[in-house]
Amino acid sequence: DEWAEVAADARAGGAAEWDVLRRKAEDEWAEVAADARAGGAAEWDVLRRKAEDEWAEVARTQPQQEEKEKEKEKEKEKEKEEAVAAAAVTADPETPRHKHNHHKHRRRSDEGKEKSVVAAGEQQQQQEEEESLFVATAKAVAPATTAGEGVDVAVVSWEDAAAHMLKLDLTEQKAKIVVEANRGLLGSLVFSVFGPPNLKPLLAVERAQVFAIAKVGLKDVDVDFNTRILQSVYFFLLGKECRAVGNHWTDIGFQGDDPSTDLRGAGMLGAVHMLFLAHEHNTVAKKIYNLSCDPVQNFPFAAVGLNVTRIVLEMLRAGNLNALCNKRNSVFDTINLFYCALFYDFYLTWVQDYKTMSDSGFVLKGLAERAKRCTQQIWCTFKSAR
Repeated sequence: DEWAEVAADARAGGAAEWDVLRRKAEDEWAEVAADARAGGAAEWDVLRRKAEDEWAEVARTQPQQEEKEKEKEKEKEKEKEEAVAAAAVTADPETPRHKHNHHKHRRRSDEGKEKSVVAAGEQQQQQEEEESLFVATAKAVAPATTAGEGVDVAVVSWEDAAAHMLKLDLTEQKAKIVVEANRGLLGSLVFSVFGPPNLKPLLAVERAQVFAIAKVGLKDVDVDFNTRILQSVYFFLLGKECRAVGNHWTDIGFQGDDPSTDLRGAGMLGAVHMLFLAHEHNTVAKKIYNLSCDPVQNFPFAAVGLNVTRIVLEMLRAGNLNALCNKRNSVFDTINLFYCALFYDFYLTWVQDYKTMSDSGFVLKGLAERAKRCTQQIWCTFKSAR
């Protein structure tokens, strides 16, 4: 009964906090249970009660600790703002003090003010940049890295990215794509009779554009805009801006300092997919991201996401998504939603079956097979979850 009350309090703190606490408790409790059973029933009861009391205390104090950390972060940000404003006034006494406007998706400051701050408070800014570290919390346990305090990034919305990608002239890339699987004469006959429906003729052009986007590397066309897409993914997941290159990219599961090297096989379609998930379905995205940072069940968020994109492309090429595309009358819209559904299915398998990195290859292989067999079920599960 006491544990039930603790559980109710923990759930009130949010789904992410509760999941982290529950998994940690279950892992440690499993170890306690194994040791205690070996000592006999009496010792088992003593240790069980002791463990329940300890975790009840953890569950009770966890929200309080997180609230204190948030207050400290707010105080620190306020001190930084006051220091920058003071430096600007010192540099030019006749210039009025500027107020910082924090937009939800972008943070732009006046260019003249930036120059005065650099001229008069360069040392202060350098100290602030060195102190700008990502602090891991129960919501997102990630390596401490310097993402780039003061970086001015015009965050890209999903709508802007989609419109940009669909309008690109990708004639060169389209010459290299394969839009349908090569089944041979007999295979094509069997497929036409027993396979999924054909794609509507008007959607074939859109499908070709999708495969062409998957052939575009980050640095092939419009490097600045493509980079902003990835920076926007980082922003929507972690709530802060970042530089184009740096070790902060490992925070969201890229393998190195330059995320462009990880896009092979999925191209900019992989980046667009991650942006769609992070921007349009942010709650689900953060739930998956938080699990990727778990001390035990961690996995590289971006790397897994790019693998999911490759599975979606295989499904599209095989015709397995034709029915959904025809129903929604859009290829691009359909594959983006199915990407989210498939990533969410990966998340459910990972968390419910207590998977770790040693299982990643088997989980991704199983995901590809399950996507073909249970397409409609995966689609419906995600629709109910979002």
